[in-house]
Amino acid sequence: MDRDLLTRVALCCVLVAAVLIASQTGRFMNVVAPLAVVGVAVVMFWPRHRGGHDAAPADPIDRNDRA
Repeated sequence: MDRDLLTRVALCCVLVAAVLIASQTGRFMNVVAPLAVVGVAVVMFWPRHRGGHDAAPADPIDRNDRA
């Protein structure tokens, strides 16, 4: 499985666990819940790394088809 995906899922699980702990203890819920929402949004929408180098996009026009 993709390592980047596993990292994202693990971070989201940690944030959800923090909200659950805060809700069970009744402390800091007004702080933890909004931070968890922002944290999950950042984790899930952060751009993925595509390998170790920046590859140029493929050319959609095949140059061999020209006469």
